[in-house]
Amino acid sequence: MSPLPLLSQHDANICIVLVSIILPLIVGYGRFRSGTTRTESRKISRPNPNEKGNLFIIDGCNGPLKLTKTPLNATSDDVSLPSTEISFLHVKNGENRGERIDLLPKIDILLRTMGCLNRAVIFFDGKGMKKINDRQWNINLWIQVQVTKTKDEVDDVIVDLITERTRQREDESTIIAKNNFSTTFNCHSQTFDSLEEAITDVSKDSTIIPQTECKDMAVYTLTRNEQGGGRKRNHLKPLCLLRPNSPFCVFAPSSVGKSTPWFQKSEMSTLKQMSNFKIHQLLGRIEKRILAANSKNETVVVTDDILLRQRLVDVGAFVMTFEQLWNLLTGF
Repeated sequence: MSPLPLLSQHDANICIVLVSIILPLIVGYGRFRSGTTRTESRKISRPNPNEKGNLFIIDGCNGPLKLTKTPLNATSDDVSLPSTEISFLHVKNGENRGERIDLLPKIDILLRTMGCLNRAVIFFDGKGMKKINDRQWNINLWIQVQVTKTKDEVDDVIVDLITERTRQREDESTIIAKNNFSTTFNCHSQTFDSLEEAITDVSKDSTIIPQTECKDMAVYTLTRNEQGGGRKRNHLKPLCLLRPNSPFCVFAPSSVGKSTPWFQKSEMSTLKQMSNFKIHQLLGRIEKRILAANSKNETVVVTDDILLRQRLVDVGAFVMTFEQLWNLLTGF
């Protein structure tokens, strides 16, 4: 029996063409899958919540938040524990915009993206939640909800926490300096003589090439002087700058992540509006500090309570309004 005939020259040419087309596609797909896997692994990489890092605190008592589900009469290990929902209502200049977002998923994305923030805690006043047995519970490893005891003021609890964190940061910084190690803390600050100098500095930082994650953030703390607000009160109110010595912080990411340009533009717009409204005449001090991913025990607090904001800055924290938080979270 004669052997089967070999492929004709025509069939061989067709096979060569098919191989030349299909092989690059297979190789390219493999590279794509490998690159996708690496990208996904970068996205889900998160700081260890047990490590000392920067804390993000949200004052649920002095802002447009609503805790709609709580673990009433349940312990943290109860399998029937209701899920926690916190809704964030957009209120600007006292006007209800009718927009709501689910806060917790947005905060989770924020912590994934902003390398300079390690964990988040949302505080609520326990006076109206007397039936809650467990006064704190974890949403996940990086987000926690805390309800104060019925006799504890939320303001005092937050201030005491930040005071202790600031003390620990300063103590560790002193130890490092004594041992002649290169410091990993960003304790050095820069002051500006005018608002225009600060605006120029923010513009310089915003020209940095975009990166996948926002590692560092420059924070400009603007403090009111003793001069009265006068006719500028309407412009000072949304900035929480109605009282002398009250502070307002402008947050400028120095490495722009893909989700932060809108927030950065809004912060820059706020500075320019302050200049246009001549608010710079009411500023007594302008200070810049860097909130970095390798900082230890730095704290950012979101609250619209004017007196609390002043106390927080005095003990070493940064402060953010709920309008700033809205602008930051809606970018994700």
